[in-house]
Parts: sequence; structure tokens; C-alpha cells
Amino acid sequence: MNRILSRFSVIASKIALLKIAALTTKRLRPVLVLAVVFLAALEFSGAHRSASVDSGRASSCAGPEYHSFDFWMGDWKAFDVGNPTTVVARTRVDRILDGCVLLEDYQGSDGSHGESFTIYDAGRQVWHQSWVTNHGVLLVIEGKLQAGEMILSGVSHLSDGKERYVRGVWKPVTGGVRETALASTDGGKTWDPWFDLMFRPSASGTSTNASPNDRSIIAGLDTQYQAAVKNNDATTMGPDSGRRFCSGNRFRQDVWENRPAQRSAEWANCLRAPAGQ
Repeated sequence: MNRILSRFSVIASKIALLKIAALTTKRLRPVLVLAVVFLAALEFSGAHRSASVDSGRASSCAGPEYHSFDFWMGDWKAFDVGNPTTVVARTRVDRILDGCVLLEDYQGSDGSHGESFTIYDAGRQVWHQSWVTNHGVLLVIEGKLQAGEMILSGVSHLSDGKERYVRGVWKPVTGGVRETALASTDGGKTWDPWFDLMFRPSASGTSTNASPNDRSIIAGLDTQYQAAVKNNDATTMGPDSGRRFCSGNRFRQDVWENRPAQRSAEWANCLRAPAGQ
């Protein structure tokens, strides 16, 4: 609206100048009238188009289907499931581009570095992920949320020209998120384990400093949110939901780890907040 008012202010200034010019000569009045009409139409069209773009941007990814992978958001330490005491990577997953894209930044302890861009393609009703690394690897996988698990699959083209089929599964579990990957070199006839990672919140405050009651509350809120993701419950996991903010990794990262002095007050606010607020 401010842009539209600003544009009409510019139009008024231009009209005033044209009126002054019109007083100096009667012969130019028909031309000046046409110029005023043209400028007004042009400015209004531009303002309307700008307002439409802003409105579309604000609402384009607000639906619950765009948030079914939100359980992966957070600042994580990654561990091999078979070796839960050794950190193999530091991973951060954030929303970018007006909330439409999940950006993963993976920093391996062995010097490997990868990033993925994950988006919900509403036209095809599938999730798409493009993964790239500092070793020149590109992997494109797609899929859907099934029974509370995000399952994405695709084909990786190896340096020797061969194809490797891959399938990744992300699921929320107690204490974090588990990502399991399988690979096939015979066109999907047989599958072998590729890797099995456990993502845990990067700060230790949640597990070491929380009281038994707080840990119980965290587990309960996590369970609520995971159930909402599984059932596509827009009320509980909507972008403006108080319960969504209180649950899982988002609460731990924003309040428990970064603002410990506000823990008690924030817990109370979250527990009182009705769904949808």
C-alpha cells in the first residue's frame, strides 16, 4: 500500500508540472492531456503489479505441506549410529528464500563440505533435494513424506560412468533426527547400507542441565509435533503455531541453548499457548 501511495504522489507531482506547462500554451493542451492519462495508467499498472508480487511472495509457501520436513531444521552434531560418541560432522539446516527452501550446510570432520537445497514442488506434490559438495559431487533425489518419514530417492552418476541408485530416509526420533541411506549398483534389484547418521542438537545444555520434569516436557512436545507431521496437522505445525515454536529442536535452539535465563518463563508461555497462536 505504501508503494501505491508513493507512486500516486509521483503522479500528482507530474500532473502539477504539466498543468504549469499547459498554461504557457493552449496549442499543447491536447497533447498534455494524453500524456497525463498515459503516465497515470503506467504508474498504476506498475504499482498494482508490485503489490501482487509482494502478496504472492508472502503466501506462496505458507501451507502445511511446505513444513512437513521442518523436523530436520536445527543446529546439529552428526554421529554414526554405530559409533554414537564420535562426531562425524556439524550440520545446520535453516529455512531460506521466504521460508520456501531448506538449506543444509554439512561440515564433515574429515574436511568434506556439502550443501543441499530442499523444496516442496507443489505442482508435482513431491519433495526435491539437490546435494552438492566440495568434491564436485551432485546428487538429485525426490520423494514424499510417508508414515512420518521423509523418503527421497534418485540416481547418482559416478566418475566411472556407472549409475548408483540411492535412497535416503529421514525420520524424527527421540533426541534428534536419524538419516539412513541405501545404495544399489544393479538398478535397484539389491540394496546395501550406505550410511546411517544420527543428528543431535549441537549444544549439550538440553541433555545435561535439564531437570527430569523439563526433559519430560521436551519429550511430550516432541511427540506432539512428530504426530502432527505424520498426520499433516496444520493447526499444530502451522507456521504461526505456538505449539510448533515450543516443540522439538526449534525451542531447544532458540531458548534453551541461547537464552538460558528465560527458560522457565518461556516454558510457561509455551505450555499456556493454545495451538494456532
